[in-house]
Amino acid sequence: MSPDEARAIFPTEREAQAALRMALRDVSVLDAIPIVRDGYERPDWLGSLASLYERAYDAAHGNGPPVRALVSAPSQVGKTTCGQVAAVWWLNRDPRSFLAFLSYGQDIADIKSAEVRQHARELGIELRGDTTAKSLWYTKEGGGLLARGLEAGITGMSGLALIDLDDPYMNAAQAESAAHRRRVERGYRANVVSRIHPHTSVIVKHARWTPDDLIGTLEKEPGWESYRIPAVGDDGVPVVTMRGRDAAWWADQRARMGEHAWWSLMQGRPRAREGKLFTGVATYTVTPGEGRHAMGVDF
Repeated sequence: MSPDEARAIFPTEREAQAALRMALRDVSVLDAIPIVRDGYERPDWLGSLASLYERAYDAAHGNGPPVRALVSAPSQVGKTTCGQVAAVWWLNRDPRSFLAFLSYGQDIADIKSAEVRQHARELGIELRGDTTAKSLWYTKEGGGLLARGLEAGITGMSGLALIDLDDPYMNAAQAESAAHRRRVERGYRANVVSRIHPHTSVIVKHARWTPDDLIGTLEKEPGWESYRIPAVGDDGVPVVTMRGRDAAWWADQRARMGEHAWWSLMQGRPRAREGKLFTGVATYTVTPGEGRHAMGVDF
């Protein structure tokens, strides 16, 4: 049942909202997407991401350990929408929870936060009367959502149940700049790690750009779960099928994008640019006691 369908069934807006809120309590995050967002299909390819939000909700309520997850997925396949709907789904169940949404800049964070707030209002989730800012708003029960650019930080906030870091890079130029990648990593360590408490879940999600982007850096550290949502599976069957994206459509995209962009952005397996095939070469200050010799030949 979508918002439009609920309004067609129930005589008053209040009754329609109550029915939608009740429906949200009994469904998964994936099934909540068509309820919250008119015209959206159930994105089965985001099942692993959606389940992370459900586990994070459970952890915040004492059921299981907090989530520490890295999720790579192509652009424009619904990963941000999944996070936004998860926030509405979460606050509908527990309006006392406080969540944080971070992205590459304050402007985009404000836009995404305003959309979550609008969905909450459409469902009749009661917001505090003085809730007007896009970057910080509260439910009547004291929960709510904080939205920030990654470098702005989330100081002054305590008791965050979830930190959702979505798309820390605005474009390829940022992601391929070593200096900017270091800024993103510093922003994460200074502004995210410092706000984690024992029950806070952290989900980092973005399209892959380079082997040492944020996901590539963090997955080398212990304690992270890592998920890859490719556009096309290893068997050649499309994983993402929204709006007619069949095998032929993805093949055309691959031809237009080129192999480097395809494997990085769409498949979540970033490669070095041409001329940098061999990376991570080991060097030694003391001669190893044992070893092997290898020769690479470029035909």
